[in-house]
Amino acid sequence: MPRRYPALPDALLLVALCWLLAQLAGAVLVRPLGVQLGVGAGLTIAVVAVTAFAWRALPEPRGERVGLRGIGLLDLACVALLIPVAFAGSELEQLVRSAFPPPDLEAVARSRRALVATETPRHVARSVAVIVLLAPALEEWLFRGLLQRGLSDALGSVRGILVTSALFGLWHGSFGLSVAAWSGAFCAAFVYGILLGILRHRSGSLIAPLLLHAGINGMAVLGAALRNTLPIPVWNAPGTHVPGTVLVPALLAVCAGVALALRGPR
Repeated sequence: MPRRYPALPDALLLVALCWLLAQLAGAVLVRPLGVQLGVGAGLTIAVVAVTAFAWRALPEPRGERVGLRGIGLLDLACVALLIPVAFAGSELEQLVRSAFPPPDLEAVARSRRALVATETPRHVARSVAVIVLLAPALEEWLFRGLLQRGLSDALGSVRGILVTSALFGLWHGSFGLSVAAWSGAFCAAFVYGILLGILRHRSGSLIAPLLLHAGINGMAVLGAALRNTLPIPVWNAPGTHVPGTVLVPALLAVCAGVALALRGPR
């Protein structure tokens, strides 16, 4: 039987090291590169460093364990149905904020606006490159690639997905962020993480969760671009709620996507 790596202590160490390195590298690089490129560069440095640290410890065949395989049409259908979870996650984070108002709400809003800036074509290009393409690829490689299979081997598939999702939620905090703001981000990311984990388990591939992650982040960038057309909490209009005419169809699509995904691994 292959050794179970990373088990929970290993996963905690890898995520803590990667988070700390990403925060430090990003803080250093934001000044010369700007917010979007600085955050992207810091994340790249951190994930590459942790991969170099962990790769040799992964049992063979490493490519199969991290999900380097293709996906089918059913997986693509699941991804398409699940992308509207972005609206549900936004509303969930807003509900947590309403229950536990963050003292740093304005600072969080400014930070997010800087990350998904769409004021000029250059800002749009950077947002797409970093937020829609680079960040999903690196984060899925870390969580659903390096971590989830080992945690599922050690804890079972369900607990492995839940623990990976909890670590993914904690990952979405940053230095100086209040507990209340971190809690809202955690809840939304935890829900996303569960769906991403289900797709990884169902398909056996990183491609399906990567596409869903890119779709969710893409909705955030789109929301920033449409702030005057469709007010969405957290993305572009703090303090509002997702309109029922948007939220209800989104939840129905997500339920259909989950039902399709839970048909089991191919």
